[in-house]
Amino acid sequence: MNGRTQPPTVVTGQVLTDKHFYMLMDIVTEQRNVRLKQSIEIAHLKSELIATQHIVTSNFHSSHSGNDTLKTVLDIMEENIRKMVSNYSSLQNEFNLVKAELNELKLNNSRTNQYARLLEQELSNVKQLKNVANLQTVLNLTDDVKRLEHGQHITNNKISSIDNDVSARKQDFVALFNKAELTERNLDLTLKIIETNFSSLTQHTDNSLNKSFSYFETRFQMLTDMQNVSTGKLKKEIHSMSDRDVMCIPFVDIVAVTACALQKPYSLYERIQFLYVKTNIGVTDSVISSLKSTGNFKCVKPGLYFVSSYIMSNTNGNFYLKKNSGIIAEAYFSLNSGAQTSTIMQLILLGANDTLSIFNGNSKNIYGNNRSCISILQLTG
Repeated sequence: MNGRTQPPTVVTGQVLTDKHFYMLMDIVTEQRNVRLKQSIEIAHLKSELIATQHIVTSNFHSSHSGNDTLKTVLDIMEENIRKMVSNYSSLQNEFNLVKAELNELKLNNSRTNQYARLLEQELSNVKQLKNVANLQTVLNLTDDVKRLEHGQHITNNKISSIDNDVSARKQDFVALFNKAELTERNLDLTLKIIETNFSSLTQHTDNSLNKSFSYFETRFQMLTDMQNVSTGKLKKEIHSMSDRDVMCIPFVDIVAVTACALQKPYSLYERIQFLYVKTNIGVTDSVISSLKSTGNFKCVKPGLYFVSSYIMSNTNGNFYLKKNSGIIAEAYFSLNSGAQTSTIMQLILLGANDTLSIFNGNSKNIYGNNRSCISILQLTG
């Protein structure tokens, strides 16, 4: 070494300085932080959605359980009320019977008192008699009076017992009636409390759901708007391309026909007639006549054909698309009520004099005119 300072080395091309490197690293770090924040926010949104679903499910189950408990309590209370009403009816009937027996006993007592007074009068008249025969008669009358008095005493005891029984039944009825009123008041109070709690719970749940749904709807609307911008641009591009393609389609000599069915009940394996021709391009009169009368389409121009047929019926079953005598497609009806439409669509290669037809699979009514039709279009020659 000679101790002299070496000249700086000249570097050709673009050099990444420290400043540029740090700026690049800052950009990468910032981008990573933004993505991390987005991931955290998405996870937070998912957790909030799951929590909201749990709350709604819990509130629904608790409300449903409370409703089942209330219904059980109401059923028990209604059964108790029915029993009390039945007991009241039984007590009323027993009370009426006891009242009738009491009236009968009072009537008998009145008759007994009248008879006793009559005997007392006769006894007072007989006391004045002097002979022994009359005295014996008086003694017999005295015995009769004693027996009547004993019977009257027994009757009075029965009447007292009946009065006590009636009083007890009255008290039972009053207690039962008071219990029924208390039960009814408690039931009304319970229903009011349950209605208030259920209304409060429903309002709270609705408010929570509305807030959550509004929040998520706002977020999803922002994403939808961003998607719509891109979709609108794509649609414009497709539309412009379609306009250009339409101008390039050359005119070709094609075969196209659309005909609709004759409405009537068709029997098993009967060929469906297509009487009403809606569109006819390049189809001869003889082919149209055959399609109307027999349901047969006879191919005059060989090529690839697109065949579409829809049939409406109000009966379960099926129908077939046949090429010549072979089945190439089948459709079914499966309904509980009303009517149903089933469709067959096929690409079929037809040769000259090949035939196409729709056969009914089982006996059923086929709706006609625009509700059951067939369309045949030649794609290639």
